[in-house]
Amino acid sequence: MQRRRKPKAAPANVFSGGQKPKKAKKPVHAPVPLKKPQISPPSPASHTQKKPAKAVSESEKEDASIEAEKIEVVESQILGVPRRKSAGLKSEESSLESEEPEKTEDESAIDIEVQEALARAKERSEAAKTAPRRAPSPPASAKPKKKKGGRGRNKTYQPAAREKRLDRARHMEYKYEMKGLLQEISVAEEHRSSIIGSVWAKGERQTADEAKAFVASKVSEGAIDDDQAARLIGLIDNYTVRR
Repeated sequence: MQRRRKPKAAPANVFSGGQKPKKAKKPVHAPVPLKKPQISPPSPASHTQKKPAKAVSESEKEDASIEAEKIEVVESQILGVPRRKSAGLKSEESSLESEEPEKTEDESAIDIEVQEALARAKERSEAAKTAPRRAPSPPASAKPKKKKGGRGRNKTYQPAAREKRLDRARHMEYKYEMKGLLQEISVAEEHRSSIIGSVWAKGERQTADEAKAFVASKVSEGAIDDDQAARLIGLIDNYTVRR
């Protein structure tokens, strides 16, 4: 692209007297003021035209009603008949009259209900005053509970009758004394232990007579003689008690 060359400057004016040529000023354009849109007020023509028509019709109606009333008044004066009210007034009066008895009926019904409730309350209070008070019942006596026998508590053992038996409390004393007596009267050793145990078992659990019978059986067997048996029976008597 070729570059644009600057325009050549005009030659200097020799006759200007040393004054430089003045540059021409560009004209300044003044801003154009914006015009506001004019709002036209609503035309009152339609309202002004309708109002007089309404006023005329209302005034005509009032004049007609006044004239009709005047005519009715004149007729009533001439004929002597009381003036009749319009149907509209009758309907209003009849509606008012019909409302009044309804109100009075509702009020009377409410009054009746209130009076009945008061009468019931009075009757209840009087009945509560006159009713005899019940005496407080005595507390029920607690029945003694029977103790149920537990398992294995039922006693089947019955104590034996009181008879002559060997004293249970002197068992150890009996053993030492019987052992010394058997040794003293020279009873054979093979019979000593059986005589000590059997005499005590029969005499303590059964009776003293059973112990003496056991000693007699040993005499018949030949284990001891009569003298030895007599000494043993004497020891049995020393340890015998009634129980």
